[in-house]
Amino acid sequence: MTFPLNLAQLPELPDMGLVSIIMPAYNPGRYFQEAVESVLAQSYPHWELLIINDASTDDTLAQAQAFAARDERIRVIDHEKLGNPAKVRNVGLRLAQGDFIAFLDADDAFLPQSLAMLLHEFHQHPEYRGVFGFAWQMNAEGEHLQATFQLVMDAKGEWALPAYYRPYHWKDLILGINTCLLSAMMLRREFQNEVGFFDEVLCGPEDFEYYLRLHIADMDRFRCIPKYIYRYRIHDQSLTKLPDKLNIIIQSNVAILNSMFAHPKIKEVIAPYRSQAHLANYYYQARQQLIFNNSALCRQIVWQALTSPDIRRRDWLKQALPLLLRSYLPHRLNRIMMDMRKKLRE
Repeated sequence: MTFPLNLAQLPELPDMGLVSIIMPAYNPGRYFQEAVESVLAQSYPHWELLIINDASTDDTLAQAQAFAARDERIRVIDHEKLGNPAKVRNVGLRLAQGDFIAFLDADDAFLPQSLAMLLHEFHQHPEYRGVFGFAWQMNAEGEHLQATFQLVMDAKGEWALPAYYRPYHWKDLILGINTCLLSAMMLRREFQNEVGFFDEVLCGPEDFEYYLRLHIADMDRFRCIPKYIYRYRIHDQSLTKLPDKLNIIIQSNVAILNSMFAHPKIKEVIAPYRSQAHLANYYYQARQQLIFNNSALCRQIVWQALTSPDIRRRDWLKQALPLLLRSYLPHRLNRIMMDMRKKLRE
């Protein structure tokens, strides 16, 4: 599949101020160099890269220090073990000096105009306090896979949001339908200061909780743009793909949802979606295990969902039971069914 680069129409930007890019790093291995070099390749030059080394046991620190010696815009923070992405990112947020805040994980990569695309929206719309777009997946070798979300092409040949996508609708937000990957986002520093830091109790979905808080704080000026912002790497060692982390992630999501359903500003709006939202938490993780050919773990998660007091039995029967039945099919047949469903949606 060809990666849809469409950057030639982007006009030259004035100096918008300093962008602080926060990069947590714990044993990123062979992906680390590509991540840092993608920052060095940015067309917008006014940035600082804060690499927070979370006590890596590989050569991450040595590589980071070599990059810092090469470019003074790179700052290396060698931290004692934190073991939690929320804590590591908060270290970066406290040290950031920029007018804007951006994020990049140490196994992903920016496009050459990632910062420029996001800053262009702030230049065109000074009232915006935060903007976010979408990601294009790549595999462990860096080969392009597919978009995390499929944009459509409009009559002018430009990317646009499909008609069904509702970026400012609380039902789709709380169900995780229109969530955003962190590295596709940029915030004005004053907006970040207002919203605060990542919740350090959470491990895995701390970015989802932060994303919801941004909408609660100012949905009207936290805007979605139809652009592919960066490349998101899919590999087996990703935190969200490790089986031993699954229960932590699921329970963290349960805590997030319970907090949202008790929030005085939105609880009445989202109350009808409580069962669906909790089921979506389990369903997504179970489906991921099915994709990665771990049928036994898929079944375990589906049965776990049935015991949740927040999930209505009829919702479980309608959505989770078919997934449970599919887990007994051969993996190849499941992949064919998933591909067919995807083509029908498109």
